Amino acid sequence: MVRITEELVRRRCEHNDGQIGSLEELSLHQMDIDRIENLDRWCPHLKILYLQANLISKLENLNRLKSLTYLNIAMNNLTRIENLSGCESLSKLDLTLNFVWKLSDVERLEDNYNLRELFLTGNPCATYDCYRQFVIAKLHHLNVLDGKPIERSERIVAFQNHKEVLKTVTDRETDEEEVRKRKEKNTPAERISSIDDDDSFEFWTEKTEHTPESRLKFHRSLQRIKDVQSGDDNHKGLEAKVGVERRLTGKDGRRLNINEARSKL
Repeated sequence: MVRITEELVRRRCEHNDGQIGSLEELSLHQMDIDRIENLDRWCPHLKILYLQANLISKLENLNRLKSLTYLNIAMNNLTRIENLSGCESLSKLDLTLNFVWKLSDVERLEDNYNLRELFLTGNPCATYDCYRQFVIAKLHHLNVLDGKPIERSERIVAFQNHKEVLKTVTDRETDEEEVRKRKEKNTPAERISSIDDDDSFEFWTEKTEHTPESRLKFHRSLQRIKDVQSGDDNHKGLEAKVGVERRLTGKDGRRLNINEARSKL
């Protein structure tokens, strides 16, 4: 995993002459970061922050970013919406393809009165019945949900049906919580936390449910493949199991021009 260090932030802000104290836009996407830290202290004037496609499991250490207007933290491992009430300028929040399962968490965005656009597509909570009505009723200031403008007629219906919708959501969350508890009880912790070289082939061939744990397992196994391809001695012997298949001919039968020794012609 990669940590957010001062050196990393300085490398990513060359457009600002390496000055992080006055930085207004920062991109830290696709860097295998698993935790948000230090940005609120080093970059207090941030307005735009890109953290998509990492391994972040918790929203934290952002509350003091008073000028933050756009946060993109799509494709991470978030399961809850939290710790954003202090981001009083936040107008656009992208949580696409995370694992937020509790729809009532959107209530924690009620104090973000400048929030106009919210993206929750691809989260478990977006599959709830009356999902859109619930969010619209809770966030009066929202104008766009999942890229679709909120119509005046939608607001009226959402407010009229709010009691029934609230009961539906509460019942669904109770059921989801029971399911999650059973899964946690039946899933060995050691299986989640590590992948041995011996079962890497099994990992790539088995069918698994898409969860934060499976995303982490995928990342670790992919990292092992990269280590093998880069010649890491600690992973010798794994290549035969998970290496990329080498093809010497194309689909039309023509031989491919591959510069590889000891190929049988």
